[in-house]
Amino acid sequence: MMDCKKRNMKAFIFTLDAVFALVVASAGISILLYGTLANQSTYTSSPTQAYGLMQGMLQTSVVSASGSSYIGSLVPYQNVSTSSWPQYGHDAQLSSGVGAALQTPYLLYAYTAPANILPSVVVDGGFVYAAAGNKIYMINATTGALRSSLPAGNGASVVGVPAIYKSILLFANASNYVRGINVYNSVEQWNFSTGPGNTVITPLEIENNYLAFGTTNGFYLLNPVNGTLVAYANMLAPARAPAYANGEYLVSTDFPSSQNRLYSYVFAGNALSSVWNVPLTSLPTTSPSVLANTVGVGSGNSIYILTIGGSMVAISAGLGSTALGVSAYKGGYYVQTATGLYNFATNGNMISSQPTPATLQNSTASESQSDVYVVAGGDFRGYGNMLGKLLWNVSLQGNYLPGYSSVALAYGNAYIPDGNVLYAFGAYKPQPNDNMLQTLASMYLNGQGGYANYLLGSVYNSSNAGIFINRSYAPDLETAQFNGVNSYISTGTAGLPLGSSPRSVFAWVYPTAIGTNVIFCYGTIAPQELSQLAMIGGYPRFGIDGYGVTGNYIMSPNQWYFVGYTYAGSNGIVTVYLNGQSTSGSLGALASTVLSATDPSNIGEQSSNNGYFWPGSIADVQVYNISLSQQQVMQLYQGGAFGMPVNTKNLKLWMPLDGNPSDLSGATNTGAPYGISYSASNYAPPRLLNAYQVSRASIPLALTANGVSRIYNVSVVTWH
Repeated sequence: MMDCKKRNMKAFIFTLDAVFALVVASAGISILLYGTLANQSTYTSSPTQAYGLMQGMLQTSVVSASGSSYIGSLVPYQNVSTSSWPQYGHDAQLSSGVGAALQTPYLLYAYTAPANILPSVVVDGGFVYAAAGNKIYMINATTGALRSSLPAGNGASVVGVPAIYKSILLFANASNYVRGINVYNSVEQWNFSTGPGNTVITPLEIENNYLAFGTTNGFYLLNPVNGTLVAYANMLAPARAPAYANGEYLVSTDFPSSQNRLYSYVFAGNALSSVWNVPLTSLPTTSPSVLANTVGVGSGNSIYILTIGGSMVAISAGLGSTALGVSAYKGGYYVQTATGLYNFATNGNMISSQPTPATLQNSTASESQSDVYVVAGGDFRGYGNMLGKLLWNVSLQGNYLPGYSSVALAYGNAYIPDGNVLYAFGAYKPQPNDNMLQTLASMYLNGQGGYANYLLGSVYNSSNAGIFINRSYAPDLETAQFNGVNSYISTGTAGLPLGSSPRSVFAWVYPTAIGTNVIFCYGTIAPQELSQLAMIGGYPRFGIDGYGVTGNYIMSPNQWYFVGYTYAGSNGIVTVYLNGQSTSGSLGALASTVLSATDPSNIGEQSSNNGYFWPGSIADVQVYNISLSQQQVMQLYQGGAFGMPVNTKNLKLWMPLDGNPSDLSGATNTGAPYGISYSASNYAPPRLLNAYQVSRASIPLALTANGVSRIYNVSVVTWH
């Protein structure tokens, strides 16, 4: 491995000092081959490799590659469990395994049904199931094409929102029947009658592998495979949709009498038994949501937060208007009213409030890993997950009809029923006649590099290829810039490793000055209670406020470095890394790493506003609750900035910082930036910098970035 103090090959790749150049004038294409400063005895040439890859991209349109003009058709589906909705939506790009949140979404298609669509849809197996009138429409999730329509039965309309369980479509009709239909052959598997006057009034949900729903008189549990009755609780009042946590079914009622309560039931001995209940003093009530051993439910202008055991945590009043829906995300509860969107911590403290310029619909907000999505007055809106700031607003093209809507997130898209129209929004929609090179380059320019990276690696089966735009590495046109004076990012702390538990923290950094500066820090400012990654005189260091291990390899200004550490846990072994080179030391066991409410984790500054601000750029911060192996660390390094994590199960923070402070780990530790800007970084991947063979082919292309079209020089680069 080359010594970090001597390694400075970055400039070579950008100078275009080629070993040779061949210009193909008829196509306006140049092919360049040039090598890095590697051992020339191992150098081989392949000048046609990049040219061949580029030609393949130019000659392939999105339509021919995917079968539709929607680029998401190239991304394989994941089976999304309907039991995770609406509390935990799948991020608009993270659900595809790549990228960031849905930013200024593109309308992919609008499917018009003959009747108003029920307030939410179910997405599974590559199809959207939308209930409208007396039918359920099965719509291709990526193209919007109708596959089939299924009758509700008994000549009645569909009531409640359907669910999917193991290829069985589950829904209820106005004749008080619940049905199960095989989605592949449209054959009815079973039907169940709730009896006269006992109509289903809630969405159908899968809770603890049972089909659960509320009716005008109580709530039911059915076997979703054969429709047999598991249990029924006669509540003598209309029941809201149930939630399940820690062995308890939580059901609220909405009735102007003493039955207006939140109930907890346990299922034992083929029966439901009530174990506790709490009165809800105001109408109307919402369905409950559960999070971190708590349950939140709206009652009038208030949100009640209780423990799963029934103890009151807080009653937070003053919502301004009636609560329409409560939904949980991994940091607290969102409460939607007609006039605002409110965010509460599980202790009842308000985190943020956001008034809305148009009436929010009667629905529950849908959360992704970084944003929360709502429908308001015919508009589709995205808000920041932690601070509630309005990020964007998209009109639903004037097709809005009075009603209410929720947003379903799956397959990298957002699906919104509004009136009789189903809208599908995605991260990027190329023009049908665009070729794949235009599409990939446009995605990079418009902040959708995650999708582009995925497609480049999967569709073209290449991890040793990249796209450059105007001589800059396309996936990294922007990174977070820190001024070294007062700029930093404050993040959440959910799931960060505490005490003497193992951990790994890594990032890509570009220092513009050398001093004592913090890269990532969390914990309390006290001896042995602060866990931080820092630079001390150019050397990387893991410290716990008074104790630490410093690396033996030094950084220089104005260069990109891969830096981080692993901590093995109780044996106290720390390994500090710089560009793959390691230095190990022993601390003994950590006394503790304590997180307090006033000391969140920070990127670019020490906790508690203690200074040591970072000068320069930081990208791709990743935190794990395990000690990564040396092989995994090298995999991260070779993957480069904005590469994929090596272990998503133990990932507790993943912040690419490629235009926003979104956390893509699933722990919803999305950051709040202070004085942060984003600009070009002059970054290139380590595999390219360390390659013994590099080839490049270039062509001018007309691309549109942020609504402005101009000519860009686009290059395909391959390396070995």
